[in-house]
Amino acid sequence: MFRACGINAVLYYTPTILMSSGASVLETYGLSAESSSMLASGVTAFLMLPCVFAAMLLMDSLGRSQAFPLLQARFGLAGVFAIFCTMSVISWLFVFLKVPETKGLPLEVICDIFALSAKQQQAARVHED
Repeated sequence: MFRACGINAVLYYTPTILMSSGASVLETYGLSAESSSMLASGVTAFLMLPCVFAAMLLMDSLGRSQAFPLLQARFGLAGVFAIFCTMSVISWLFVFLKVPETKGLPLEVICDIFALSAKQQQAARVHED
């Protein structure tokens, strides 16, 4: 399930995402799009290491009793993962129903879409008052 949502999905599929986006930034240095995407994925993982070590040190000094153990004690392991699954489905539905498709659109058009949406929401609030 961890591969289906959140940052883990992005990290797991980074090479595929970068290749699909035409990431050929390093072609001038002789690296293909596939090699560039694999290198970018590796650099991302390497840069995460200091953060992981810092988190480990903080957990050892501050204690490990965080939200997961509290939820597990109350709902059990299956209940915790049911909560995670439910939140993932709700997130997916929100994105599917409310976030506009921007694939293939230039940045200027995307900015206009979100600016228009913000103006419509503001106008709706004015009419409610």
